Amino acid sequence: MSRPSAVYVHGFKVKIKFKEIVLSDEGHAVSGTFDRAGSEILVSTAFNETHQRSTLLHELIHAMQAYANMQIAYTENDVIEPPTYMLERVLFPVFSDRRNRAFFTFLLGAECE
Repeated sequence: MSRPSAVYVHGFKVKIKFKEIVLSDEGHAVSGTFDRAGSEILVSTAFNETHQRSTLLHELIHAMQAYANMQIAYTENDVIEPPTYMLERVLFPVFSDRRNRAFFTFLLGAECE
């Protein structure tokens, strides 16, 4: 399966790059990042393909929030799970289930690979 090199979010082109080591702003190794200033998602290839796909969706949700000006402030100590993680947990199983191919083909209005 080929990896995407970009995705369009609210009309903005967001580049997607896959690399073995991805670092957070603090210099910690992470699964992925979204950089609004650079309009870029980075996904670590140090993990299996399923984890990479889940990470890509997670970072896409950050991009969607950023470009829709829906940044939600939270701290690591919040009791409520951050929305990005909630959406990832809800959406990824649906997006990754191959039995939903007809659904997404219809939704996209064209044949999918």
